[in-house]
Amino acid sequence: MLRTSHFPSKNETSDICSICLSSLIPGTSLLILSCNHKFHFQCLTSSVQAQHQLCPLCRASIDASIIQLLSTAHSGGDHQQRHVSPNMNQRVVHSNHQHRGKSSSISASRKDFVDKTNLQEITAQAVSTGQTATITVSTMLEFKGQLSQRQSNIYGLVSLQTPFYRQSSKTNKLSSRVPIDLVCVVDQSASMSGAKMFLLKKTLVYITEQLTDLDRLAIVSFDNHAYDRSHGFLQMNERNKYKLSIVINDEIEDGFSTNIGCGLEMAIELFRSHDTKNPVRALFLLTDGKDDEPQDYSHIIRRLPQDVVCHTFGYGADHAASLLVQLAEQGNNGTFTFIDTDDAVGSAFAIALAGLLTCVAQNIRVNIEFYGDYKVTHAHSAYTYEPEQLPSSKITFKLNNLNADEKRNLMFQLQVPEIEDKSSSQNQSILNHVIGHVSVVYDDPKRNLRFATRPGPFHLIRASNLSADDLQVNYQIDLQRNRIETTLALRQAMDEQDYGRSLELLNAQVKNIKSSVSGEDPFCQQLIKDLEYRYPNEHAYRSTNYNICRQHATERGTYSSVTSSSAKVYNSVHQFHQMDHFQSQRE
Repeated sequence: MLRTSHFPSKNETSDICSICLSSLIPGTSLLILSCNHKFHFQCLTSSVQAQHQLCPLCRASIDASIIQLLSTAHSGGDHQQRHVSPNMNQRVVHSNHQHRGKSSSISASRKDFVDKTNLQEITAQAVSTGQTATITVSTMLEFKGQLSQRQSNIYGLVSLQTPFYRQSSKTNKLSSRVPIDLVCVVDQSASMSGAKMFLLKKTLVYITEQLTDLDRLAIVSFDNHAYDRSHGFLQMNERNKYKLSIVINDEIEDGFSTNIGCGLEMAIELFRSHDTKNPVRALFLLTDGKDDEPQDYSHIIRRLPQDVVCHTFGYGADHAASLLVQLAEQGNNGTFTFIDTDDAVGSAFAIALAGLLTCVAQNIRVNIEFYGDYKVTHAHSAYTYEPEQLPSSKITFKLNNLNADEKRNLMFQLQVPEIEDKSSSQNQSILNHVIGHVSVVYDDPKRNLRFATRPGPFHLIRASNLSADDLQVNYQIDLQRNRIETTLALRQAMDEQDYGRSLELLNAQVKNIKSSVSGEDPFCQQLIKDLEYRYPNEHAYRSTNYNICRQHATERGTYSSVTSSSAKVYNSVHQFHQMDHFQSQRE
């Protein structure tokens, strides 16, 4: 049963086992983890033996020694006879032992609970369906072969693909999806009056309707001050949905000037001040304006927890697109969306929401390793990687998450050495055309498991004589190179303050695409069409191209105007379904 009408204090919550939701009765055996969350010994034993290795309340990792202990424990035995070494990070105690947790500055009214019972049922259901990897990985190089007596530098590519999720056409609901925590930070300044405010309210109500009682939602509005409209996170049961819809319609009204920073700061504090969290967490920030004085919010966005992704939305003709792009980039590689018309705000939020509702992988690490003197010299990706100093025979790309029906193409350049001595076992491997491999590790939030893919090889023929086919440029590599170079050209054009010079940079990229191997590909033709489009004014030009640039960089789809056809390739089927569903609700 969900606690919605009353938020227990810290003392109250310390007397409840969040697994079974029963009281921690004196005389029973308890276990306190290093995160200071307390459970019945038997409850946590059952959880660990079901392959759950995170704290059921805050999802912090449980110490390996405790996992080993509980994995061999008998669920029906006398748990009070089991003891744990005092030097372990977690420990077993009896309920009559006094324990003092860390003090909290958060008031009881700001506390809320994740429904761990239902979350565990979802996890158990997902695990029972099988443990095959969610992400499939493929590799390719620019050429099939390179002459053994020459050094060269070629392009390489690693592609990640996630599967399609089935969805009910009647309810528009995804079966057993991962619960989310979402904070919507919305502008209520004077410029948001009229149709903008009306459509924003309809969109916020729609978001509440799409969430379930496993999800939590908070709403912050701002003008020159910030307002916590939901009073912290609310679980989206029917009672709280009704309560929040009244707040949205009655309390959010157009106010005064714009101070994005105060709204952003309040939202981040909501995430940081809660002990509990759902597996997927995100922040939506929408504004139609900019601060009265130019601001740099880097110091604020740096406080955003690493597992929270910030998605920004620029509404109308007066927002500061460059600032919102910066916040999205620094906000753990989120997206930026340009909302060009008033009635597009709902579609923009619906598409972003669809991504959250279909998250299938988190904390992704793409580990690439080459053998011998083969070294990565350049990395062409919006995603962070290490080591930052190249060249290196090893490189790891870091991605926060992947949603269902998404693809990521990670491109790099590879130094190919001259081969002299072919007698060693290492060079024998090279003669067999395997010069390196890639493996991917990631968290599956639905199954609460960490996966590692099997190593995938990189093949390259090394010989003194090669056929013309061996030296033919790989079509897919060339296609992705056009995407990367277009992203770079767009970013340079947006940074160029001179409008005429900015246009020249895009024209130069059009020529590059046309002369490439894949220039006639439908995707490349869409790139050319977007780059050649002439906008009615400079603001529309910059806002739209910032949006296009961000989508090409991350390969994640957002709402796009009719003038940005090339970016629509990144929208998933689920995003189109969610947008269609929103529009059907308006009719």
